[in-house]
Amino acid sequence: MKHRTLAVIGHVDHGKTSLVKALTGVETDTLKEEKQRGLSITLGFAHLKSPSGHMHLIDTPGHADFIRMTASGVSGADAVLLVVSAVDGVQPQTREHVRMAGLFGIRDATVALTKIDLVPDQDAQQESATVEALLDTHGFTRVDVVPCSSNTGDGINTLIATLERNAAHTNQATNLKGFFLPIDRVFSAPGVGTIVTGSLLGQSLSVDAAVVLAPAHHRATLRGIEVAGVAQSQAMPGARVAINLRGIDAESIHKGDALCAPEKFQAGQRLDVALQSDPTLKHMEQVTVLHGSSHHTARLRLYPETGSPTVYGQLEFQAPQIAFPGQRVVLRRPSRAEILTGGSVIDPNAVLVTRNKQAHVSVLRACLEGDAGALAQAIADRDNGIVDLKTLSRLGGVPPENYFDAIDETYIARIAEIETLRRRLVDVLRSLHARRPCRPFVEASELYNQLSPAPRLLLDGVVDRMRATGEIRGHQNGVALADFGSLELMTPELREAYHDADQRLRDIGLRPVALFESPSQDESDLMELLVWKNRAVRLYNHSLKQTLLLSSDVIDKARNKLQLAFPDGSEFTTSAARAALDTNRKTIVPLLEHFDANGVTRRDEDVRVMTSEFDGNGSRS
Repeated sequence: MKHRTLAVIGHVDHGKTSLVKALTGVETDTLKEEKQRGLSITLGFAHLKSPSGHMHLIDTPGHADFIRMTASGVSGADAVLLVVSAVDGVQPQTREHVRMAGLFGIRDATVALTKIDLVPDQDAQQESATVEALLDTHGFTRVDVVPCSSNTGDGINTLIATLERNAAHTNQATNLKGFFLPIDRVFSAPGVGTIVTGSLLGQSLSVDAAVVLAPAHHRATLRGIEVAGVAQSQAMPGARVAINLRGIDAESIHKGDALCAPEKFQAGQRLDVALQSDPTLKHMEQVTVLHGSSHHTARLRLYPETGSPTVYGQLEFQAPQIAFPGQRVVLRRPSRAEILTGGSVIDPNAVLVTRNKQAHVSVLRACLEGDAGALAQAIADRDNGIVDLKTLSRLGGVPPENYFDAIDETYIARIAEIETLRRRLVDVLRSLHARRPCRPFVEASELYNQLSPAPRLLLDGVVDRMRATGEIRGHQNGVALADFGSLELMTPELREAYHDADQRLRDIGLRPVALFESPSQDESDLMELLVWKNRAVRLYNHSLKQTLLLSSDVIDKARNKLQLAFPDGSEFTTSAARAALDTNRKTIVPLLEHFDANGVTRRDEDVRVMTSEFDGNGSRS
């Protein structure tokens, strides 16, 4: 069933909330302050079911003081229901709301010309023409004006029929690789837990989906979905949804956060954007950025002017933001509380550009045009002939292999240069390995410093290629030659120290103490080597902010002991596990978290069970 979200916008006192009630029977002003003041101060929600699907109505505040709240409702809408009083006509907030909706990319508007029972037909017709002209000015291409009255009911059925007819139109395109839900409400319900609501974008969302709260990147479990107040196993894009989350408190979630698919979206502190050109735009001015359900202050850097209706720039925030390519943004000038301009996000994970700015603009322009060859050439022109496939893939929005045919060989560094750099890299790694033979990996930054002044992009490309061919191996931010075996390069004394440390870890058991007192560099490397060779596991106690090192053999024995102590899916608490393993709280908490992460145990609130895929001998069944 198709879902379509409409933002109900318009000047204060023009009858938005009354109209929503006349359409749906729902009173969206639910706060005590709203009832006392007779005006909406937060978003209200209702829905109207039609033969073609669900229409979700977001009743937005009409007062200028609550424009940020209004923007939150408009940003996720497919269309607007603009409410204009036939008595008062177009007013300041009518104009601001229409302009904002246009900047958010909305092109469909149904106009409810309300209070027609209070004016002559001629006046109503004149106001209708004025509203149509206003919408045309701001780029609306599909407009229907319906005279009506919430008091008498005149025109309400016609308005419903018009909304149902328009519901057949396609939603705004959001070509995303996963689901994305900007959160506009968060609360805790007794006996249920944490609830968040928003308008779903991108892909569908199912009850069994893994979810990430961004930009904080907290993972949570999705317990339930409601659409239009009805429990569902799946929600489709365009729907207003309520999500019940497990594993995160309501206090940890903020309006403006987003619930999104894991590994599909990455928070960034800078957004490269394409904006509608405005002569009042100032380089490095501070602006308020409205996008999704959030509003944050950013510094606007303008790239060189291209003389076109589009100007390119970068928004730099004080903290990471979550956004996606193509997401619409609206900029306001805080000092005057007015809309400045709007546009769309090109790169949600942009880097600071200090040189070749005009060439960078060509890259951004090629992103908007969607031409793979032009984008590859623009990146090569900006980056001295080097095309980094990761960058190309991120900006173009498709896998790297899709670009091989689009990249001309003239835009890739010569094979001879790559081969020379490869040989240098091998020599430097061998030298660093010999200098510290206990260290399993060399930090990438240290390696790159040794290879300076080779371009970073070229180094990244050579390292990626050598990893793919098996010449080197990688681990987090470190690299090593594939044939490097630390024990073979060690002196007899270091090999003996390694085996002694391994034995000492096993002897320490589940009551760990410092393996070395004030460890030397060799001893620190030995601990890294034990972890890399799977002789030890590094755990972290978050509450104590302590790192623990446990023997892998000891952990295996602990797992087997828990399996015997709590067989056949019997539940156990942290205290019971601590008693069964005869350890302390400093150790048991991170140990159980390690078991949770590796599928040995499954946690449900305050209790755990051993998973069935492990048998009593510690092996997978």
